[in-house]
Amino acid sequence: MQNSFDSIESFRTIPPTGQAIGLALMVLVAMIVTSLIATLALQPEVFNSKNVQNLELKPQTIAISVLFSILVSYGLLVTLSKNYWQQHFKTALGTNLKWLLVCISTAVAFALLVLAAQHFFLPPENIQLTIEQAYKGNWLSKGIILIVAILLAPIFEEYLFRGLIFDSLNKHHGKLIAILVSSFIFTLFHLFEYYQYWVAWFAVFCLALMLAIIRYKSQSILNPIVLHAGYNATLMIAGTI
Repeated sequence: MQNSFDSIESFRTIPPTGQAIGLALMVLVAMIVTSLIATLALQPEVFNSKNVQNLELKPQTIAISVLFSILVSYGLLVTLSKNYWQQHFKTALGTNLKWLLVCISTAVAFALLVLAAQHFFLPPENIQLTIEQAYKGNWLSKGIILIVAILLAPIFEEYLFRGLIFDSLNKHHGKLIAILVSSFIFTLFHLFEYYQYWVAWFAVFCLALMLAIIRYKSQSILNPIVLHAGYNATLMIAGTI
């Protein structure tokens, strides 16, 4: 497998740190805007009602909004960083059986540990996670959420956080800063969903650390994608969300 960090041609395509973080902020804003647009189109009564707090989004609305926001925001990201996608990301997709087994076993073990921790530290009664709400719907909303959680989110989030951001930080500030800062930014992106429940956001930060370390140690971005997908899949299957 080609050493992605030693590839001179791909190294030149790594954006400056400020630009990489700027792209991440763009993704966040685009996700919020596109999600609101999709929600408005699918369930306009939410915005028209005077008693918004008592209205609940339909699972199908949530699922389609999430799918739409991910496809649009990360599609925009890949378009704006197409040189990195072509010359660096695609060349870092190699792996081997040993790393795949490590990633899958780590994903399952950590997900089960998180589920066990949730039994000892119960989440607040009023917390409503987006995925949980969407997964309560019909087969369409369940299918969309499964595709998002197990396929789209792992690929695109790893492209952004363990790809663009990690490689930029590693190039300019070294591996330790790259691991810590990319993990912190990843956690911030998920904080609005889990801020009421410390077990969840702490688990997200620990997951991000593992993903970044495996990204560096294996010099492959496919391995963190597999770990990320395996973690999400295990949570959804074993946790019966």
